[in-house]
Amino acid sequence: MSDQGQLDALLSAMEAAGRPSSMSLPRPAGLHNFTELAGWLSGPGSGPAGQDRTIAGPSGPLPIRIYGPDRLSSSAAGPGAAAVMFFHGGGWVLGGLDSHDALCRELARQAGMVVVAVDYRLAPEHPYPAGLDDCTAATRWVASHAAELGAGGSGLALVGESAGASLAAGVAVRARDQGDFAVTFQALAYPALDPAMDTASYAANGDDPFLSRTEMKSYWSLYLGDTAPDSLAAPALARDLGGLPPAYVLVAGRDVLRDEGIAYASRLAAAGVPVQLRDREEMVHGFLLYTAWLDAARDGIAELATVLRTELGSAGST
Repeated sequence: MSDQGQLDALLSAMEAAGRPSSMSLPRPAGLHNFTELAGWLSGPGSGPAGQDRTIAGPSGPLPIRIYGPDRLSSSAAGPGAAAVMFFHGGGWVLGGLDSHDALCRELARQAGMVVVAVDYRLAPEHPYPAGLDDCTAATRWVASHAAELGAGGSGLALVGESAGASLAAGVAVRARDQGDFAVTFQALAYPALDPAMDTASYAANGDDPFLSRTEMKSYWSLYLGDTAPDSLAAPALARDLGGLPPAYVLVAGRDVLRDEGIAYASRLAAAGVPVQLRDREEMVHGFLLYTAWLDAARDGIAELATVLRTELGSAGST
């Protein structure tokens, strides 16, 4: 079946299911609904289950989930594989360790790396910079505990999806500017970078059922709260992108966020940062999560795993 045929089948199934919008429900029910929907879209991951752990965060315990066999045993200390930080999507408002579990399992299995997912604090209860602070703290912790996790190998990558890609971009800037931990590579999947929402892709795809302009306006408002956007909340506003780690930027052609991802990749390249831009013109926002339905999702994860292996030098499994 063609990409369009698979997308049509997915949309028909979603309409038949009649599931409400997560944002329309009371907060606990909305969070649960989003996680259930994500699991239905992705199906079960074929990689090994992650192991939950709590580390010290900026304002208390911070849950993380570590994917990769025997990664929590001290006997695993040694060179090991590379480490990958994963920051989930959900508009900075929804999502968590369970919503993107299948994606993380697949990425860890195919890349052959230790993947660490971060259960960062969500808006509106915890607006910017809470989520970014949590992701930064978790990355700093993994950088200093890599050998303990069996991830003392060839580098540390940041992988983010949607709002999580915005967080990954922000952590990369902080790592450059603060200098107390090093990031080797950043992979940004359909990143949310610019609250202006004035690009041609917003005009063309503003009513798309997978992510609309109205939804993004709500997400930005809840995430920022009373804070004016700065270059860490909205990386498109950054004046200087020089010295950032090499990047892989994935965009979807039918996504309101497409143009800002392309613009960010162009600016990275202009600043001397090695960039790989991948434009899946036929795809919609969030497609990497739809592995139960789309060949393009499975292909996209495989491509991302290959990029990580190439950039960080770890041998993956199949």
